[in-house]
Amino acid sequence: MRNIQPDSRLLLIFLLWSCAWTTSCSKGPSATGEHTTLNSLTITHIPTPSESGSRVSRLGVGAGDDERIHLSWVEPIGNKQHALRLSFLDQGQWSPPKTIAQGPHWMVNWADFPSVVAGRKNTMAAHWLELNENRRGYGVKASVSSDGGESWGRSFWLHSETGSSEHGFVSMFPLNDGTFRAAWLDSRAHDATGNMQLWSVRFNKKGRLGLESLIDDRVCDCCDTSGVLIDDRPILVYRDRGAEEIRDISLTQFDGAFWSLPQPVHIDQWKVPG
Repeated sequence: MRNIQPDSRLLLIFLLWSCAWTTSCSKGPSATGEHTTLNSLTITHIPTPSESGSRVSRLGVGAGDDERIHLSWVEPIGNKQHALRLSFLDQGQWSPPKTIAQGPHWMVNWADFPSVVAGRKNTMAAHWLELNENRRGYGVKASVSSDGGESWGRSFWLHSETGSSEHGFVSMFPLNDGTFRAAWLDSRAHDATGNMQLWSVRFNKKGRLGLESLIDDRVCDCCDTSGVLIDDRPILVYRDRGAEEIRDISLTQFDGAFWSLPQPVHIDQWKVPG
C-alpha cells in the first residue's frame, strides 16, 4: 500500500467501504470478480465474509508499519446476542473473520456504532456500546489486541461512571507508544445540569485507564465525534452547544497534558433549540 498516493488511497477506501456496505446490507453478495468501471478505474467486487443481517460495517487502515485495511461489523448471534467481527484485506480477498467480542445486552443502532483502530507495536483497539448492569443506561466497552487482531483481551468500561447515564459517539486515537486515547459524549451530569459533556481518557494494551479529563461541559447531545492524529497529537472535532443554542462544529487538540480550549471550525451560527 505504500505506493498509493493519499488521494488515491482515500478513494480506494471509499470504494471498499461502498462495496462492504452494500454487501453487508444486501440479501446476498454478488459473485467474486465482478467488475464495474468508474471513469478510468476498474473496480473489482470483493464479497465480504459478513453473514446475513450484519450491520454497521466500518473500514479502517493501520498505522506505522502495519498499513493493512480492515473491515469491522456487528453480526447477530441467534436472537439475543451480537458479535463485533473483524477481517483484513489480504491480496484482494478478505481474511476469515475474527470475533472481537460478543454479548446479549448490546446497543446496536445506525447512528452510534462500534469502531476498530490499528495502532503501533502491533496493537489494535475496539469499542462497542453495551447496556449498564442496571439496564437503565448504556456505556462504552472496549478491548485491546496485542497481536495485530489475532486475539483480544478482556473487555472493560472506557469510563468510570457506569450508572444510569449514557455514553457514546466515540473517537479513538492510536498513540506512538502503543497506547490509545479516546473521547466520547457523556451524560453523567445531565440530571444536574441538563448538559451532555465531552470526556477523554488514555488506556494501554492491558485495558488500564489513566485519569479521565473533561474536554467540554456542554455539547450537542446526539452528534458524532471525529478526529485525526498528527505527529502523535490527537485533534478532535465535534458539534458544540452554546448558551444561546448555537451548535457549530468545534475543534480541540491534545498536547500530551491538556486539551486546548475548543475553537469553532467555522462560524455557521447553526441554532437548534432543544
